[in-house]
Amino acid sequence: MYLVDTQGQAAGPFAWTLVREWVCLSLVPMSAFSFLQGDSAWKTIADFPDLHQLPKSLCNEDRRPGCYLSADRVRLPSLSCQQSYAKALGCPFAVENIHRHLLSHITWTLSWQFPDRVDPIVAAEVEEASDWHNDPATDRQITYLRSIEVPIERGFTKGRACQLIGGEATEGQLRGLKFYKIRPPPYFTKEEASDLIDAYIEQHAETEEQYPAWKLRSCQV
Repeated sequence: MYLVDTQGQAAGPFAWTLVREWVCLSLVPMSAFSFLQGDSAWKTIADFPDLHQLPKSLCNEDRRPGCYLSADRVRLPSLSCQQSYAKALGCPFAVENIHRHLLSHITWTLSWQFPDRVDPIVAAEVEEASDWHNDPATDRQITYLRSIEVPIERGFTKGRACQLIGGEATEGQLRGLKFYKIRPPPYFTKEEASDLIDAYIEQHAETEEQYPAWKLRSCQV
């Protein structure tokens, strides 16, 4: 386990795999100071081979850090709630200029290492706010939807595009979800609705026989 000092204050201790990932992402510089528990003195990241000699799977073709920063993703600015929560989890570096997807990954890894710091209510709020479904639809999605004459509204999201491409849940599926008291996720598709219903029936087989009578009563109201 390593302590890390990137802003004039020690933070941690962190697992070496976590620090190595931050080095790979160019979030922690080689000149940053680190302290291995059990040692007697602080050293720079460069003095710890385990923290900067990255395996091939963590490097891009040129063997440079930054392999997680995929160029084909929309670089949406991180949200203030994400930034605050990352700090609450003990993130040792500045997070203001980190894009939304990457910061979501960072908070997830910190939550995994420090479960005692996790606030379930805040975590749920941050996760919902930064959900990829709310990201802008991709050019590829928009091009396809226009090709099948689907009107594209202002603020069209990736989640809505996925829903339209995959097919919206049917009226019957929505009725079934209501009966089984299943709250579907946002922008769910016909296939996802079917999976939710099948999974519920598999665990509660008796409800399958109750559904036809409930549906008949509902239709008569």
